[in-house]
Amino acid sequence: MAKRKKAKQPKLQITPRNPFATDPLMKKGGVHQKTFKSQRKNSKNALRKQIAEHSILRFFGF
Repeated sequence: MAKRKKAKQPKLQITPRNPFATDPLMKKGGVHQKTFKSQRKNSKNALRKQIAEHSILRFFGF
């Protein structure tokens, strides 16, 4: 039997990497938290609700 020639495999080309994906600043990612501004806004809204509730109760004599 005659030996068959092996088909040449194409060489893999090295693709350029994304420099932004390996940026050290990108490693700081993780769990997202509410911003300080939104936390402050939520606390102000909660205070306003408490004041409104208290003033309604005083209006009706409770």
